[in-house]
Amino acid sequence: MSYFKQLWKKDIIPKEPVVITPSQPRPRNPLSPGAKGVDISHHNESVDISVLEKNVDFIYMKATEGINFVSSTYKRRAKQIKIPWGAYHYYRVKHDPVRQAEHFLKYIDVKSGLPPVLDIEAINNNYKDKHTADILLFLKTIEKETGLTPMIYTSYYYARDVIKPSEEFKRYPLWLAWYTYSFDKVKCPEPWDNIKVWQCSEAARVEGVRGDVDYNKVMS
Repeated sequence: MSYFKQLWKKDIIPKEPVVITPSQPRPRNPLSPGAKGVDISHHNESVDISVLEKNVDFIYMKATEGINFVSSTYKRRAKQIKIPWGAYHYYRVKHDPVRQAEHFLKYIDVKSGLPPVLDIEAINNNYKDKHTADILLFLKTIEKETGLTPMIYTSYYYARDVIKPSEEFKRYPLWLAWYTYSFDKVKCPEPWDNIKVWQCSEAARVEGVRGDVDYNKVMS
């Protein structure tokens, strides 16, 4: 979930990898302010879950994309994780939102400890105004079937200039990608009043993952 840095012309993107260290003590609620975690996918080829989960408070993993894709590492890693974790779906506007939600629902574990997430970042697939309503339908379908309120992952500029979300989106917590050292530089897009999770780096380093990994902090 690290597409957005090429959209930002004025942001200060960290040049050096951010090193993640364990929280002491680990928060009881994995989504309480101050908690920190990573999101991983099949692109993170070398991951030792047993080591990683000692160094973060939560883990999100890519589960699905579109209407038929399933991440090749999702099922195996989901069985290994012992700390709170969650799944995200990579949204494709060219596919029916209900079919995408039904596909995602097959892989959501409501007892994993974290709410499901909708990842909206594909700017190259002919976004139209109607797709904003489609996204809302996806979210409502997931919420109805799981009893959980899903989060939305996107960027400030994509939300503002492409999605242009209505007030209805406000009920779904925001996970915002904005790569900078200081949260003071981060803007919250309308209609949200606050940012639940901040993805502050796509180039973090943490024991348990070989190479760069996305780093996230819970802010509210």
